[in-house]
Amino acid sequence: MYYTVAPFHLRLDALAQAKVAGGLLASGLIGALAGGIVPEIAKAVTGRVKRFDAAWAEKTAFTALLYGLLGVTVDLLYREQTHLFGSQADLRTLTCKTCLDMFGYTPFISIPFACCMLAFYESRYRFTRFRAALADSFFMKRVLPSLVLCWAFWIPVLYCVYAFPLPIQFIIAMLAEAAWVVIFVFMNTSEPVVAVE
Repeated sequence: MYYTVAPFHLRLDALAQAKVAGGLLASGLIGALAGGIVPEIAKAVTGRVKRFDAAWAEKTAFTALLYGLLGVTVDLLYREQTHLFGSQADLRTLTCKTCLDMFGYTPFISIPFACCMLAFYESRYRFTRFRAALADSFFMKRVLPSLVLCWAFWIPVLYCVYAFPLPIQFIIAMLAEAAWVVIFVFMNTSEPVVAVE
């Protein structure tokens, strides 16, 4: 659609230009919106949020912060991969970018970081409880299940994302992020694993 429908192309280009103008701050804000705010809107619209109280606001702010930080790292990753592999949309380039993302960035940076941040939040910011959570088969209980879900969704999605020009990649990825987090929230009521790229 991007290459064949002019209005769609123009809107995505305008969003990408605004994001580029806003720099990493825009990346963080877009990440916070996609991963932290959109799911809360979806939950509110469907009646899954029972009370808009201080606890809800704190969790929403924390989740938005987490996804905002991840949005910045994703933007930096996409830029660096363009330097490493180029901007072509051939199968080799798409595969190199997807592999580095899914088997480098994701298992060693995004998923462990997000799981640790959520464990810290769940420990109510107490280091003693946080350390105990990390010692209790943390990788097997939190990181590995999150990683498997992430791979199932993001590997095919990233082949599509990386086929777009660099300025558009982040926008498309954040649209997919919002969809992924909303799907994840509605599939999993207890939310024990992390829905991040």
